[in-house]
Amino acid sequence: MITETGFPYDINLFKSQLKEAIEKELISPQEYEELTEEDFDSQQDLQVWLEELLSELP
Repeated sequence: MITETGFPYDINLFKSQLKEAIEKELISPQEYEELTEEDFDSQQDLQVWLEELLSELP
């Protein structure tokens, strides 16, 4: 658990939640774009990006 201020406080919880979101495709390209202003052409492109993100987390 990370005890510093900021996000995420618990990296393992964040990774678990991200993994679930990837597996269940809980984040649509439109939702992701609204949050980040990054545009993905398809759900598959977003899934690949999220998997890469997950793999790079400590």
